[in-house]
Amino acid sequence: MGCSSFFKFLILLVLIASTISMLSAARVYAGSRLRMLANKKGSPSPPPPPKIAEPPHHILPPKRPIPPPHHE
Repeated sequence: MGCSSFFKFLILLVLIASTISMLSAARVYAGSRLRMLANKKGSPSPPPPPKIAEPPHHILPPKRPIPPPHHE
């Protein structure tokens, strides 16, 4: 009976991996669409290649440093 739980875990893992890859592909696609629209407006420079190796910004917001409390 431990086999079914392993298959559930495997399916969950595949779903998470496909969701992450879809999100990154959609981000690259949106970036290329924005560059294409900006290019149509008359910018003479060719669009730079899409950056795929940058960290995903949609998962966790950056942590802000907590300022120390002021003692007066």
